[in-house]
Amino acid sequence: MFSLRKEQVFQTHYEYSIDHESVVIKASLYCCEELLCCLKGVSSYGRDVITRVMQWRIVSTLRHAV
Repeated sequence: MFSLRKEQVFQTHYEYSIDHESVVIKASLYCCEELLCCLKGVSSYGRDVITRVMQWRIVSTLRHAV
């Protein structure tokens, strides 16, 4: 059965991405006027369910041969 996107029971829930150290909304690397939104969870019947609770970061762990 086909349904329109706005008629679906579950919809994606986005929030602005916030830097927790400086409490500032993050901007895009390519345009400082563009604010970043990120997927936080799903929305259903007016209630938001947060499913993405972790914030990932890339850390280099290169080790040199001894």
